[in-house]
Amino acid sequence: MRFWEDTERIPSVGEAFGDNRRRGQTAPESLKADDWLRVLYTGASMNPTLVEPELLRVRPYGGERVRPGDIVCFRSPDGGRTVVHRVVAVGEEGIRTRGDRNGQDDAWVLPAADIIGRVTAAQRGTRRRKLPGGWRGFAALHYARLGSGIGRRAGTVPHKLYELAASLGPFDRLLPRALRPRMVRFDARHRVLLRLVMGRQAVGQYDDQRAVWHIRRPFRLFVDERALRRFGSLVSSLGADQQ
Repeated sequence: MRFWEDTERIPSVGEAFGDNRRRGQTAPESLKADDWLRVLYTGASMNPTLVEPELLRVRPYGGERVRPGDIVCFRSPDGGRTVVHRVVAVGEEGIRTRGDRNGQDDAWVLPAADIIGRVTAAQRGTRRRKLPGGWRGFAALHYARLGSGIGRRAGTVPHKLYELAASLGPFDRLLPRALRPRMVRFDARHRVLLRLVMGRQAVGQYDDQRAVWHIRRPFRLFVDERALRRFGSLVSSLGADQQ
């Protein structure tokens, strides 16, 4: 559960770094070569390399050079908000970036001073993975795209079978009582946050903006989604009335 608590506390991509001091985070200007900063990745521009939500570890370059293929965290020229994109070119005029999902480069050319640091690792739940840079970063992107394409084509029939099985459930009564799904409520940033937990593992979260639950496979098989949606809407509305 610590991961989900951190996602509500740590500044996210798209926010101004001026908010960091207010939240007790390390200011980017004070980072040294052996320091690091945590940022919450949101959005879809870096799919399939990054998937919302992931906690990113950012290290300053220090005396190292920025390389094409690096995933970098930087201040956008149009307002100073944070962006996480990949470096696609480094030249005399500056640094060009692009989101892995985007079809064209970003509109700006960055000076080196706008680069806060390189994203070296990403964490989701208890799973942490390293993110290579340079030519290895481009190679990892190629294989991620290849694997994503194969998965989409090969997973069509299994996905339909999974949807059918989920519609026949829930099968929670087949589980020991301690492992059956339960809902946990958090109060953070003036919002009511709902998570679905099985055992000690978070398997889903409620999107109060779209009024939908996002539940990881295969855990939907053990959840009464209709009851969950009704309860999620009720709790969110009560939380809004209390603000």
